[in-house]
Amino acid sequence: MNYILETKHLTKKYGSHYAVKDVNIHLAKGQIYGLVGRNGAGKTTLLRMISGLSKPTEGTFEVFGENGLNNPVTRVKTGCLIESPGIYSRLNARNNIILKCKALGIKEKSIADELLKLVGLQNAGNKKTEEFSLGMKQSWGLPWLLSEILRL
Repeated sequence: MNYILETKHLTKKYGSHYAVKDVNIHLAKGQIYGLVGRNGAGKTTLLRMISGLSKPTEGTFEVFGENGLNNPVTRVKTGCLIESPGIYSRLNARNNIILKCKALGIKEKSIADELLKLVGLQNAGNKKTEEFSLGMKQSWGLPWLLSEILRL
């Protein structure tokens, strides 16, 4: 079976402490996989390894059948939002997206409005992101990730 994500004995160790130990996940297209556990169980560490933000101590993983370690091909096919998106709180939502798009080489400013509309924040384009409610901040992560996808 072809998996969109497959981890093989994925492990992250800090000194003598295991943050993640011997994790094997097989996620097929269309499946939803939830990570549930107490604080400190290793959920975020696992996501950081899969997204390339942290290197596994042991084990491997594949994304879309490609080796996930240091592979730019898998990086452009994945997105990950851990905790909160990196946004400039003093800028409004529209300008945050425009700035992100510029960094990715996307010049069309109209994309910002399209992304805001897509996630239901079309009326918040001029609102500073520091004024966003928690729900709005969570929705905010979607246009941020979508601007990454548009880079493809």
